[in-house]
Amino acid sequence: MYRKQQVERATRVRGSILRVGSAVFMAAFTTFAAGFSMIFASVIAIRQMGQFLMAIMLTSWGFAMFFFLPLCLIIGPVGTC
Repeated sequence: MYRKQQVERATRVRGSILRVGSAVFMAAFTTFAAGFSMIFASVIAIRQMGQFLMAIMLTSWGFAMFFFLPLCLIIGPVGTC
């Protein structure tokens, strides 16, 4: 029973990466690019906002891909949840 649940979780994680992984990456990339374009502003507040935006995007993308998905693989839902 336990091995079956593990296979089902792995299948679901793989499916979610294939289905929405590229959309999540492109959303993070475009937001990061917007923050990067703010880096070259002469106004310090705009520059800091761009740095903050880039840091938040890197952190959230890394969390989604390298923490949340493995967490779902380990203790994710099984069955029809």
